Amino acid sequence: MGNKNSTSLTSEEVEEYAELTYLKKREIIRAFSRFRSIDPLTVDENSMTRLRYDLIRDNVAEIKCNPFGTRMLMLFSSEHDERLSFEDFLDMLSVFSRAAPITLKTSYAFRLYDFDGDSELGKEDLKRVLNYLAVQGDSVLSEEERETIVDKILEESDIARSGTINFQEFQHVVARCPEFTQSFSFELV
Repeated sequence: MGNKNSTSLTSEEVEEYAELTYLKKREIIRAFSRFRSIDPLTVDENSMTRLRYDLIRDNVAEIKCNPFGTRMLMLFSSEHDERLSFEDFLDMLSVFSRAAPITLKTSYAFRLYDFDGDSELGKEDLKRVLNYLAVQGDSVLSEEERETIVDKILEESDIARSGTINFQEFQHVVARCPEFTQSFSFELV
């Protein structure tokens, strides 16, 4: 896929992206326009370019205002080089679209919160999630407050009593929380 030296997508590319994502054709065209608008000169030179996280974050309000914005970009970077290609950007938009199934959203949310990558949400992962959520403005939780909240989360979510939350337990929590779909969705296009 990809259109190496053009500043627009071909109808074949749009069709292919529509088959591979949960986005409609018009959303794909709009996504490319948004991606291009981040750094038009670079994208005009080569539409397969990879844009730096800071450029994307600073120019896409939906990512900039999200406490997990940079972490989301990291999760979707196929090269793990602090840059996103248009296809990476499109993958992210697809997962966060309202049309994406809850199972896909849950999988990516779990990976987003699993900071150490061990396929479990342990105390340190949960503390980091709290830090991302609680450090807004002057509000900072004390270590004792974070410990109390993490212990309560584990008490309610750790069905196996292993001291961590595995993916199945996370799915169970999400299933009991219908507003999760709305909180893990945004419409960029």
